Amino acid sequence: MTNTLTPYRNPVFSRLSARPGVDLMVFTFSEDQAHRRWPLNALYEGRTFPCQRLSETSGRLRVWRALSSFHPDVVVIGGYDAAEFQQALLYCKLQKKQAILWSGTTLRSVRRRGLGRLARNAFIRLMDAYVAYGRMAREFLLENGASAESIITGYNTVDVSYFSSHADSFRSTREYEQLRSRFAPVSLLFAGRLIEGKGFHQMMSALERLDRSRFTLVVLGDGPLRAEFESEAKIKGIKAFFEGFRDTEELPAYYAACDVFVFPTLSDVWGLVVNEAMACGLPVVSSTEAGVSYDLVEDGQSGWVVNPRDTARLAAVLAELIADEKLRKRLGDAGARTVRKFTSDSLADAILRAATRANSSRHLMQPNCGSCGI
Repeated sequence: MTNTLTPYRNPVFSRLSARPGVDLMVFTFSEDQAHRRWPLNALYEGRTFPCQRLSETSGRLRVWRALSSFHPDVVVIGGYDAAEFQQALLYCKLQKKQAILWSGTTLRSVRRRGLGRLARNAFIRLMDAYVAYGRMAREFLLENGASAESIITGYNTVDVSYFSSHADSFRSTREYEQLRSRFAPVSLLFAGRLIEGKGFHQMMSALERLDRSRFTLVVLGDGPLRAEFESEAKIKGIKAFFEGFRDTEELPAYYAACDVFVFPTLSDVWGLVVNEAMACGLPVVSSTEAGVSYDLVEDGQSGWVVNPRDTARLAAVLAELIADEKLRKRLGDAGARTVRKFTSDSLADAILRAATRANSSRHLMQPNCGSCGI
């Protein structure tokens, strides 16, 4: 049960659906694209797994009717802050089905206090098992009452092979050389929504400390603060290329053509753009406020983890990377090796392990045999 399909979730659902003994149905309930510009219809039409769009139905009982029709053994619930997730949990409790929470929330990212915190805590405690995005998400679940043995870590991921292979292919084209020369001499890449919380101002304050003749900034993404950010770059004398939103098919070319990936977010439960950049061989400078930094980025080995509000430290790290091509190559290669372990297949396996663990007491599922309705 999830809000909508995304380019990074579909490969996981495809892998899970292909597992022997698994009968999967993905239910989506929201078509809200206010913060996304993905080709939504194409995501639904191009899928290789069964899916029902509850957004096409109406009524307060649509979740109950959909789950009753499929009759699953286990329901994987992709959050806790929507009425549909709460209804899915109620269905599980009343129908004696097993419920799994798939969560990325961290203690750094959560804000709700008071009664909201109590409701969230109760929701989490009612689960039978959990899939946590990574170390920080696991810490959050433990803090909110989940037992350690019921948590499976399923590292949040993208289709690593897609980004890696497409970046490598692009590097052998004429377009690659053209893009490289356009962004020369050394290009720093920022990708994300152009909003306050992504740390753009902090990054610009760090870049202002550097020799601006030695680098350029490439910005992928769009948002309400784009004009403000463009103006800030001009005022500070930073040569910046604002390329706008780019879909999944276009992203590997930009990762391949740039030299360093910068992720200065002020709050992110994970940060999948870091997975993408590492898959394409880029060294990364990632934020202490992102979950991804504590599982994928080995400080000083595959990149650096920096507090984005410490602009002096951020500037020093970026200056070192700008000045040293061999260092960029070494860190980028190390990151590419690391991220190969964080695949859609490994995440699908983690979800299946959590389902098996949640349902083991009823002997409805056994590893490598039987039927699993998810």
